[in-house]
Amino acid sequence: MSLFPADDIRLRELILYLAFRCEDWEGFDPAMLERMLFQSDFLHFRLHGFPITGHAYRRGVLSPGPRSMGRILREMTAKGELRIMEEGHPDGVHARRIPRAFREPDLRIFDGQEIAMVERVIRFYRANAKRCRENAGPGHSGSDLLSLPWELAAPREEVPYPLALLGTLSENGSRSDLQSVPRQEMEAAREMRMLAHHSLILAS
Repeated sequence: MSLFPADDIRLRELILYLAFRCEDWEGFDPAMLERMLFQSDFLHFRLHGFPITGHAYRRGVLSPGPRSMGRILREMTAKGELRIMEEGHPDGVHARRIPRAFREPDLRIFDGQEIAMVERVIRFYRANAKRCRENAGPGHSGSDLLSLPWELAAPREEVPYPLALLGTLSENGSRSDLQSVPRQEMEAAREMRMLAHHSLILAS
């Protein structure tokens, strides 16, 4: 349960936008799509007080992803809006799974500030493609634009948006960003997570 109303339309259009903008990038796959969605929503919350889509995210293997991602992708596939395509890898051995958009996103529902945030995320991952690919998952926060938040959540646990207020931004992917977070802030983040989960239990 997210602190914000989940907007399925915004999530669908943001998925299409990322698919269009990254269709020529070899490093773009379903895992990177989820990683970019997470970074876009949590960075926007950190800097402006609210996320772009409002969807709840839960910790995955390599990165958090929207809790409703599976349902949204099935709906988009059924409507012919998006498909996960398999294409040959340049190495001639492996196959690449690539999200392909089959219609243009409706950007009228986003403001310039939101699009600028998404573009910032895209630029970071393109510029740090090799590092991000080789250092995905827990213990490699320096390979993300926003470090820290999701590593505090247990596997498959929801990542509370307030955790975005902790950690640091890294435009160059330096591991020093995570190491510079004071121990008391790490403890505060864990306490915040416990309080957020307690609130969800009381609200249910």
